[in-house]
Amino acid sequence: MTSPRVTVPTFLTAEGLSLFADSALLVVLPWLALTITGRASTSSLVLAAVMVPAVVTGIAGGYAIDRLGRRRSSVVASLGSAAAAAALAIVDGTGGLGIGTLIAFGLLATAFGTPAVTARDALMADVARSAGVSLERVAGLRQGVSSIAFLGGPAVAGLLLATVPSPLTLSILVACWVAASAVTAVLPLSTAPRGAAPAVERVAWWRRITRDPVVVTSIVIGVGSGVITAPLSSVVLPAHFRAIGEPAFFGVAVALSGAGSLVGSILYSLLARRRPGWTYAGMIAITTAGFALVAMLPAFPLVLTGQFAIGLGAGVLGPFVIVAITRHTEESERGRVLGVFNSLGLGASPAGLAVFAPLVAATGIGGGAVAVLVGWGVLALLLIAAARPMLGHGRASGDGRAAGDGQASEEGT
Repeated sequence: MTSPRVTVPTFLTAEGLSLFADSALLVVLPWLALTITGRASTSSLVLAAVMVPAVVTGIAGGYAIDRLGRRRSSVVASLGSAAAAAALAIVDGTGGLGIGTLIAFGLLATAFGTPAVTARDALMADVARSAGVSLERVAGLRQGVSSIAFLGGPAVAGLLLATVPSPLTLSILVACWVAASAVTAVLPLSTAPRGAAPAVERVAWWRRITRDPVVVTSIVIGVGSGVITAPLSSVVLPAHFRAIGEPAFFGVAVALSGAGSLVGSILYSLLARRRPGWTYAGMIAITTAGFALVAMLPAFPLVLTGQFAIGLGAGVLGPFVIVAITRHTEESERGRVLGVFNSLGLGASPAGLAVFAPLVAATGIGGGAVAVLVGWGVLALLLIAAARPMLGHGRASGDGRAAGDGQASEEGT
């Protein structure tokens, strides 16, 4: 017996709990490293050490999702993060925590994060179908919950670390992951009628998806966005606000970007289904204006405005890309495709830092800001060129043509 009215809220609850714990962990791990060694440089090394393997687990997790099912994979992945964090809390509480132990358990906890996100990406079509709502609505609401989680997780983690022992902080994260698993396990999903499987050309899945311009464009956009936004938020803006003697405004800029993403996700959920063309064009225009403002590095009110505009555009672009991939991949391959997408996106940030950091050192803050603008300009041209297929006027896979009308049964999810 399914309950369509609670399907979307239940899904969003699991998403919020899991992402809250994921984002909070990225504050807890460097804090513990700093506590152990007393050296700030060690914190960044620990974070890099535990994040890099997540790129590999994201790809491997995609295969597991297609084999084990989307719902089951999401439950197992969240429980995996919970188990690793619980072990870390026990070791920390008994006084045996060292850098090696921290990296080992931290790596395990973060390794499950990308597969969990990918599984919920793949679940969205099932949730939309079961609830009788559009895939755009689910994707937009999910993006909004993600924005709130990534804003609240680090803030709450910092507050907890300042007020309670770190094992208790870790225990709270464990509880969030366990709750996310439990909520996902009871997620009411209807069983779709089994129809005849669409004819699929018998070639390797990765060869088939590379022939679809929407999938290729979506992956390029996801990776490219990570490459240019990481240097902006981690190199250009901190250096700029420090240079003008207003370091406190860096935090405000980050917060405004998150707020813009939340607003963008709401706009997407309201407008994308009814006015896809206008929503798509508006996203490109607003994001371009935001990057242009920031590239000029004017007085901080305009920089903050630019950050809000960039966040707003990201809040629309994220759901657009996930919906496009969902509609242009086969049910049996969706986990693998989304796993590749998420893993490459995760690796894009360090790649961007590796490319842009020397550039900023050579050309200065202004040169780095202009380079970021140029990078977005290339992505914007690609988005414009791919507008028709991205908006659903191109080829879609058999089950992807209808919003959320997948052919998998509940057992397959």
